[in-house]
Amino acid sequence: MIEHLDQNYGLEYVGLGASLLFFIKTSKFDANKTPQLLNELSNFYQFSQTTHNQLEQHLSNHEYLILPYVESLEVFDLD
Repeated sequence: MIEHLDQNYGLEYVGLGASLLFFIKTSKFDANKTPQLLNELSNFYQFSQTTHNQLEQHLSNHEYLILPYVESLEVFDLD
């Protein structure tokens, strides 16, 4: 997933915590690909439409993305 997000979406992997994956936007990041990115993440994490909307808002306002190293985003606070 780390290589895929970098090559396809311009999200560079910065680090890993005990349960978190931290990515930053690079110059290759294309906001027009955000819907495709969120659909792929939704397939992996199986998150709700509410979570989808929160992630979309987050990506439009921030230069980073933090994903949990778990099977679901529902246990992760996106605020």
